[in-house]
Order: sequence, then C-alpha cells, then structure tokens
Amino acid sequence: MRGDTAAAVSPWHDELDRLEAELEAIRVLLANREQGSHAETVDTASWTPAPGLGPLPRDLVPRAEALLASQRQVQLDLSQAMAATSRQRDFAARVTDATAAPAAPAYLDVSA
Repeated sequence: MRGDTAAAVSPWHDELDRLEAELEAIRVLLANREQGSHAETVDTASWTPAPGLGPLPRDLVPRAEALLASQRQVQLDLSQAMAATSRQRDFAARVTDATAAPAAPAYLDVSA
C-alpha cells in the first residue's frame, strides 16, 4: 500500500511544481511592470488535471492550500495592475486630446 501512495504523490508533486512555477513567472511579470520593464507574457491556460492524476494526497493538502492562497493574492495583484494600467491609459488619452494640435485640413489637387 505504501508504494501506491508514493506513486500517487509523485504526479501531484510534478503538477504542483508546474503551478508554482507558473505563479512565480506571473510574479516576475508583475515585478518587472512595477520597475518599468517590459516582460514576456506568461502562458496561463486554464488548469485541468492531468489524466490519471487521481485525488490529491492528504500530505500535499497544505502545499495545495498555500498555492491556492498565493494564486488568490496574485489574482488580486493582477486586478490592481490592470486597473492602474487602465487609469494610465485614460490619463494619456486625455493629455493627448488636450495637447495635440488640431488636424489641419489637407486638400489634394488631383487635376494639376
């Protein structure tokens, strides 16, 4: 029975490792944004359990719960970053509208 438990834990370790790495990539993206750096995008497809993954082993529940809490925090951080970006975009549009020279009419004499 102990071998079955170990066999069930290994795929979950791999899956949690993958999810934690994805979360860390998003944290780096957010940190780079705060520093003004342009960052790569992160491919974050909706998570679906790998086939044959089975139920989460009890000894990994604390790790999965910590991961979930971290994901929720990063989700909040992303929402705040998106709102800040939207405000900056709106401000830039207002500045452009207020300072841009009005378009001068242009006529093209096609008969010449």
